[in-house]
Amino acid sequence: MSKFFRLIDEYKQRLESFLSDCDAVGKSGAWDRDEYGDMDTYYTGELVGLCARMIAGDEAIEEDDCEFMTRAFGFEYSPEEVDELYASCRFWDADTEVELRDSIRELTAISPMLSDDYRKLVSLSAEILLESGRKSEEELNLVKQIYEITVEEGAAR
Repeated sequence: MSKFFRLIDEYKQRLESFLSDCDAVGKSGAWDRDEYGDMDTYYTGELVGLCARMIAGDEAIEEDDCEFMTRAFGFEYSPEEVDELYASCRFWDADTEVELRDSIRELTAISPMLSDDYRKLVSLSAEILLESGRKSEEELNLVKQIYEITVEEGAAR
C-alpha cells in the first residue's frame, strides 16, 4: 500500500474518533447547537471546505485529490464536484488563515484535546494532498500556510 493510501486510512481513523468526540462534547452542552448545529456536522463541513480549498485553489483538480475526498469523507467526489464544492466555499479564499485560526481557537476554548485532534487532522490533510501528485506553486504555498497555522496555534496554547 502506498504512503498516500496509508495516510488516508490514518485520516479516516482520526476523523471517526474526532467526530465521535465532537458528538459527545456537543451533547454535553459545551457547544451552542442552536447557533451552529451539531458539532460533528459543523467540523466535518469545516474540514471538507478546507480540503476543497487546498485542492481546487488553482482550479486544477487531480484524480488523487478526489480519491482522498471520497475515501476520507465517504462521498463520491469527481473533479467537477470538488470544483463545485470549492465554489460554494469561496468565502474561505480571502480569509483562509483567519477562518482556520478562529476554528482552532473556538475549539480550544471548548476542549483542548479536541483542538489538538482537529489540528492533527488539518495537518494530515495537508500531508495527504502533498502526496497526491503534482501541485502548483499556489497549492504548495497554501498547504504550507495551513500546516504552519496548525503548528503556531498548537504552540500558542
